[in-house]
Amino acid sequence: MTRNKYIIILIVSFIGASVAGNFTEKKVRAWIEVLYEVVMRKPMVYDISQSDEKGIPFLIEGKIGRQRNPMTICNKALSYYAKFIAGDSSQSILFLNCANWLADSLTHLNSFSVLSYNYNWPVYNMVAPWRSGLANGVSLQVFIKAHSLTKDEKYLIAGKKILNSFYVEVKAGGVSYKTNSIGWWFEEYADEGGVSSKVLNGHMFAMVGIYDYYTYTKDSSANYLFLQGVKALKNDLANYDQLEGPSLYDRLGTPTNIKYHAIHIDLLDRLFVITGQPLFNFYADKWRVYKHPSLLTRLTTLPIKRIDMAIWIFNFAFIVSLTLTFSYLFLRKQKHTNS
Repeated sequence: MTRNKYIIILIVSFIGASVAGNFTEKKVRAWIEVLYEVVMRKPMVYDISQSDEKGIPFLIEGKIGRQRNPMTICNKALSYYAKFIAGDSSQSILFLNCANWLADSLTHLNSFSVLSYNYNWPVYNMVAPWRSGLANGVSLQVFIKAHSLTKDEKYLIAGKKILNSFYVEVKAGGVSYKTNSIGWWFEEYADEGGVSSKVLNGHMFAMVGIYDYYTYTKDSSANYLFLQGVKALKNDLANYDQLEGPSLYDRLGTPTNIKYHAIHIDLLDRLFVITGQPLFNFYADKWRVYKHPSLLTRLTTLPIKRIDMAIWIFNFAFIVSLTLTFSYLFLRKQKHTNS
């Protein structure tokens, strides 16, 4: 091929990589993370997990090493359960292994229990052992599903002890910030000496878990907690809104990424269906309109993240290879036809 043809291929690939990245970003990001872990022998992002022989996951992160993370185990349990419901009977034992780990790992404090995180987490100044309203709330979903599957009362006993933690203030070892006038906020990162972050998705996930527990058990105390959570969310939701830009992740003003912005919308949609509160629908619709910057926009705005550059380079290399291959095959066929 002539020099001009190579230049054309590079130009086409440059444009193609800039456009294609907006559509292939998620998959390419996942491939890069896997490749990074293989080459560097350590995970690229903190939420990489591996499971033991019982299917119970470990969280792996450079700063904390290999740790048990209650929320990761809750999510894995719910994933196993969904596959079981879809028809894979082998998943039930894996689900129950996770549910049993959660039930057996509760930290009991007088009339309530929590799931403890036994490692420090510097983002919000969490010092081990700390706890999470998010993990406590989602564990309620695991326990009621385990009870529905086995009818073993130990899961409802564990769920009730977890439920009681939402009646206790963070400063007293629980997971709530309680006020008479504006409701009770369920804190995702709860520690007496930690930063009061009030992470939005954590509060809403806890609300959904409490509501599911109430629906299953008809426990009036769970309904009371849920209504207190609704009251707090109604009073605080405006503080997570920006006039322009994505929703905020916490009360410290941290903007959400694409993942958590979508989670906020999904949770508000579900809570609107449950409660009929128009405010939840208002912010879900408002935030739905916002679109995060495209890959090309992020690449032309400082500071540029290395992962964004890696995604673009991957797309560029792939399109160059594809274009060169097609060009070679076309020229070969043309040469064969002329001969």
